[in-house]
Amino acid sequence: SNEDLRQLVMGLHEDMASQKKAVQQANKEKEREIKQLRELYHSEKEKEVETMRERLIQDHLDELGKLQQAVQKDKEEVSTLQQNLISKDEELREIQRNMTTWKDATIQKL
Repeated sequence: SNEDLRQLVMGLHEDMASQKKAVQQANKEKEREIKQLRELYHSEKEKEVETMRERLIQDHLDELGKLQQAVQKDKEEVSTLQQNLISKDEELREIQRNMTTWKDATIQKL
């Protein structure tokens, strides 16, 4: 009958509205989850970038430290070589003075 048909159509409309509302709610929930995942992804990405940046800075500082040590070692070696050169120069001058004294003495004996 008409009344039964009307009741059936109204029931279908209510079911459809209920399902539509459920779909909208599910879509909202999915959008919220996607937003949370994006935020988590960006947060994790920022943490990784910061960790990499800190690692690069530390590596750079370590390398600078090694270079400074090498420069200091080279400075010490240069200083040692300069001292050795000054010492040898003084030795040579002493030998030259002795040679001059010996020559003068030898010439006077002749």
